[in-house]
Amino acid sequence: MMRAATVSPIDHLLVQVESELVSSGIRGEVARVEVTGDGAVHLQLVLDGHLCWFAWEGGEIRELDAAGDSRIPLAARLDDESFVASAVLASYRPGRRLTLIDNSGSTPRILKGFRQGRLERMIHRYEIAHAAFAGNGVHVPKVSKYDAADDALAMTLETGAHLRMSADNTVPMHAIGEGLRGFQDHGALANERPFDGHDELQVIDKRAASLQQIGAELPEHWTRLRERLTDALAGLSPAVVGLAHRDLHDKQFRQQAGRVVLLDFDLMTRADVALDPANFLAHMVLRKMQRLKGVTQASIDACGKKLLQGLARNEEPGFWERLRFYQATTFCRLALVYSVRPRWASLVPDLATMGNRSLDDLNRIKGN
Repeated sequence: MMRAATVSPIDHLLVQVESELVSSGIRGEVARVEVTGDGAVHLQLVLDGHLCWFAWEGGEIRELDAAGDSRIPLAARLDDESFVASAVLASYRPGRRLTLIDNSGSTPRILKGFRQGRLERMIHRYEIAHAAFAGNGVHVPKVSKYDAADDALAMTLETGAHLRMSADNTVPMHAIGEGLRGFQDHGALANERPFDGHDELQVIDKRAASLQQIGAELPEHWTRLRERLTDALAGLSPAVVGLAHRDLHDKQFRQQAGRVVLLDFDLMTRADVALDPANFLAHMVLRKMQRLKGVTQASIDACGKKLLQGLARNEEPGFWERLRFYQATTFCRLALVYSVRPRWASLVPDLATMGNRSLDDLNRIKGN
C-alpha cells in the first residue's frame, strides 16, 4: 500500500493563503515567511502591490499593524495624523525595524527606525561605511540626523533602479569590486571578533531549526549539503579579514547616472573578504534561476568577472577556496529561505545543487 504524502502545517497554511487570495480576486502572493524567537510565524504578503505583514498564531491569521509595534519606537509616529499625511511606509520587519519616506521637508528623506537600544550601534556602522567607501565608485548615503527618542536614523532618499545584471551593464560591476576592496581594507572595527565560517553555519542552522519548529520539512538533499559544509570548513585555508557588508546582493544597490549607491549596513561587521563577493555571486545565479529580464548565464558570467577584477584578490593564496565555500553556504541558506516562498519553492533543488557544485569546485581547487 502506497503511503500518502504528508503536508506540513506551514505548507498547509501557505496553500490556504494562496487559495484565499485567488478566490477573493486580490492580486497577491506570499513574499516572505519568518519565525520569531518565540516560535510565532510572520507572513509578508504583497497585496495589490502593497506589502502587508500577518501573524499566524493558534490557527488564526491576523494582520500586524506597524503603528502598534511597541518594540520599534519610531512606530509610535504613525499614530500622529499630521506626520502620516507626509510619510510613506517603505518597509517593515515586525519587531525589528521600520523604514519610512518622510516628504515633509524640501527633499524626501529616509527615516530608519530600529529596536530600542540599537541606535548607537547603527550610527557607528553607517558612519564607518560612509567613510570606508568615500572617494570610490560606490556611494553610501550619509546620516544627516539621528533621533534618540525614536531610535531612528535620517538619510537622504536615494532613488534609482535596482542594479541590472544584463550583458550591457557590466561596467558598474568593476566599480563595485573596486569599492568593495577599499571598504574591506579599511581598518575600522579592528578590535571586534570577526564573523567567521562557524558563525555562518550557525546562521544556517538557526534558520533550519526555526523551519522545523513550525513543522516544515528541510529541503531534499539539503542535509547532505549541510554536512559537506562542515567538512569543507575544517579544511579551509585561514581567513583574510576585512570589513563586510554581510548581505551584499543586487537589490542592495540603486543604480543612478554615473554611480551606484549601496544601502543597508545593519549587518556590517568584520569577516573573511571572500564572504561578500561570494554572496553577491550566488545571488547572480539566483536571479538567472528567477529569469529576471536580461539575466542570462553569459551576463552573470560577465558581471561576476568584472566584480572580481575590480576586487583584485584573484591571486591571493586561498581566496578561491574560501570564495567557493561561502558561495556554497549562501546557496545552502537560500534553499531554506525559498523553501517557504511559494512562488520560488521550485528553485530549491537547483539551489542545493549549486551549493554542492561550489563544494565540488572547492575540492578541485585544493586538488582533492
